[in-house]
Order: sequence, then C-alpha cells, then structure tokens
Amino acid sequence: MVNIQMKNELISLIETLTENDIMTTKKFIEFLIAQEREKNEKPSQYDREDAADKLCGMFAHLPGGTEEFLKEKYEDIDREEQKFKERCR
Repeated sequence: MVNIQMKNELISLIETLTENDIMTTKKFIEFLIAQEREKNEKPSQYDREDAADKLCGMFAHLPGGTEEFLKEKYEDIDREEQKFKERCR
C-alpha cells in the first residue's frame, strides 16, 4: 500500500522540477523499474545454455589457450633479445 505522506512529498518534489528534469527523472525511474524486473527474472536453462554457446562462439576464432599464448610471447621476447644483441655487436 502506498504511504500517503511519501506520495505527497513526491508530488511536491515533482512540482518543483523543470520540464527537462521531469523527462530525465522519468527515464531514470523507467530504468530502475526495468532493472528490478530483470533482477527478479531468472534465466531458464535454455537461456543459460544459449548464452554459453554464444560466449564460446565469440572466442572460437582465437588460437590455442594460455599455454600457446605464453609460448608465442616468450618466443617473441627471445627474438627481440637476439635482434638487440646483434645490433649491439
């Protein structure tokens, strides 16, 4: 149930706002309501599986894993050190 005192306070606050502030406030309240709805909605098993598939698909083009990345990185470092040593001779 709505608290009458709070409702009256809200009305008096709204009356002091400019037209631009009212629009901004309205959008913010709509955002808060949408956010609350999303919080209360639990994704179904299908939605979770679909999200997992999409996530895996996003990274499918990337080569290898962490080990391969580190191996390539160390090879790059070794190559740069070798070039530096050759230039210093």
